Amino acid sequence: MKHYLLIVRITFIVLGLFCILLLVSGLQDLKEGKAYKARCTATTKGTVTYFYNREEREEYHLGRYVYDPGDTEIAYNFKVNSLELSGDRHYGKYMGDAKYSEGDSITVHYNPDALYENYPDKYCYHLEVAKQRLETVAIVWIVYILFLVIFIVRRIRHPEKFF
Repeated sequence: MKHYLLIVRITFIVLGLFCILLLVSGLQDLKEGKAYKARCTATTKGTVTYFYNREEREEYHLGRYVYDPGDTEIAYNFKVNSLELSGDRHYGKYMGDAKYSEGDSITVHYNPDALYENYPDKYCYHLEVAKQRLETVAIVWIVYILFLVIFIVRRIRHPEKFF
């Protein structure tokens, strides 16, 4: 039975290291998302060319790709110094209940030094994805700590069951 306890301890250590890796990765994504948003200092007016907010679950052929309700796609055109540009994003659920129609005017934030870095209105994709990942990491951490506490409490209350 001592082998069981050793395996459980090693498992908790490995899972703890994995949780730390997830946290570091999530924080790095958040930092990069904030940097992306900070680089997009200039704004211009743009026009929505496509907007789709799925309200029902959809599946593609062969059942390989599933869109959940709330998945949002947007495409837009904007002009910078007589240069016409376009952008598009698939936001998943990151745009919440935003509603646009084709032809709506939006504010496009862009990086003056790299025009390919842009995002529509207030929805910076990189930052929104980082926040979502950190929410997931927080849930993983809560579950990990919960199991760790349960293990420790059971170990203290009933030490004979582990030997």
